[in-house]
Amino acid sequence: MKQLTTIYFLIINCFLFAQNLVLNPSFEANNECPWQIGMFANSVSDWSIPNMGSTDFFS
Repeated sequence: MKQLTTIYFLIINCFLFAQNLVLNPSFEANNECPWQIGMFANSVSDWSIPNMGSTDFFS
């Protein structure tokens, strides 16, 4: 039974596809090159700053 379950999960794994729900996960799509520290909100597409903290984006 243990072997049958293992084989089942190995076979079903070939048919499953993952989806990426995060837009711009690698920060490659940017609006402009940052010219000072703290320009994350203006520079990176599809991302925002949820609080008043300091975020940095180096390019």
